[in-house]
Amino acid sequence: MEWNRKNGTILTARLSGHGAFDDYGDFHGREIIVVDISEQRALEGRLRYQASSDSLTGLANHRHLVEALQVEIGRSMRTGRELSLVMLDLDSLKLINDQFGHATGDRALCRLAQIMKECSRSIDTAARHGGDEFALVLPETCPTAALLVAQRICECLGKDREEPLLSVSVGISSYPRHASTIETLLHAADKALYAMKNERVVTAAHAS
Repeated sequence: MEWNRKNGTILTARLSGHGAFDDYGDFHGREIIVVDISEQRALEGRLRYQASSDSLTGLANHRHLVEALQVEIGRSMRTGRELSLVMLDLDSLKLINDQFGHATGDRALCRLAQIMKECSRSIDTAARHGGDEFALVLPETCPTAALLVAQRICECLGKDREEPLLSVSVGISSYPRHASTIETLLHAADKALYAMKNERVVTAAHAS
């Protein structure tokens, strides 16, 4: 149980006890042992956070992303409301690393992560899918609304004047419209993302 200390902090305590009897077996009350386990619970919380978070960006990691998708697909099945997944790929990360160094590349990943947090609701899950790929789980959101979120992220990146300037490629999929499982939902969003990347390559080739 939790108690409020006089200084306003929370004390988490574990209580255990047993009955107290006299020599004749008559009940005289209970002996209660109280152990302060606040530090233990805080440590457990930190370990849970580390197990579910990306160490660089602080976003959910791949494991947490899959768990969030599992929960939200279950919710979508119960409510009949769509779930959308936005996949984002940070453009030219290798070029940024080569030209500016890996510290700047790491900073670029963190800049994108921060903007994703700012563009997310409390019920959304922003995650680092791996490497330069990110994901945003949007419960109760149709693809059209998900596209607006993706556009807002792109606009915020465009307004960020920290060097180097950043851009992302985006892919969107929706459950159950485009997929029926976690794997197919991720695959559909990834496929849409790389279709956007390929379209950019073709457009650039024609322009040159």
